[in-house]
Amino acid sequence: MGPIFYIKHLHELDVKNFDKMTEFYPDCFSGGITLENLKSINNGDVSFMSGVYGNTHIFMCLLQHKEKSVYISDVCVKKSWRGKGIMKKAFDYITDYYGTKGHYYLTLTASNEMGQGLNQKKRIQIFNKHDFYITSNNVATGLPVSITLTNGKQVMIKSGPLKQEGLTSKYLVEDYDGNRYKIPMNIIESCFTNSWFGGEKVHCPMKKTLKKGGRRLTRNIKR
Repeated sequence: MGPIFYIKHLHELDVKNFDKMTEFYPDCFSGGITLENLKSINNGDVSFMSGVYGNTHIFMCLLQHKEKSVYISDVCVKKSWRGKGIMKKAFDYITDYYGTKGHYYLTLTASNEMGQGLNQKKRIQIFNKHDFYITSNNVATGLPVSITLTNGKQVMIKSGPLKQEGLTSKYLVEDYDGNRYKIPMNIIESCFTNSWFGGEKVHCPMKKTLKKGGRRLTRNIKR
């Protein structure tokens, strides 16, 4: 029998249970996390997802609802449970849960900070395995995003992916000069804001498209 997942709004949780559900938080992040603090900084519609196996809590994330999309943050798998397919089971659960509720998208960002033994390139690849693709605008600022390739070349994404080819994902993206690039995921190194705005390295915005019933869509946009 596999892990059991459930999603509850922050206001449905009590401090004692929350502390137990998040006791492995230091496996992923520095500092601590408290229910009181989360409630104080999240005035909107925010839920908490937990994964439990027997009496052991092994997965957590926050889910912020924004109209017909859900932003996923603070994703953490207990260290001793990594490499056992927990992330796939968790994302499948989120996909089905919100797909049946009429949401259109799941969004998240691939952090540009080193942590949990992962750099941004590896995070991009992990999230892409779960059908997330890079979007053309930074979630926090709305500014255009450039992707940096392993050869050092930067491509600012005007629109993309125009086509996503299976889980090995090659992106056909278009830049602002009208050039199109067919880019395999494994040569995407990082994300930057466009140099017009300072060229800062940013958390890489990624999105997954849902359809009613929780079934995942294969991205294939015709122009």
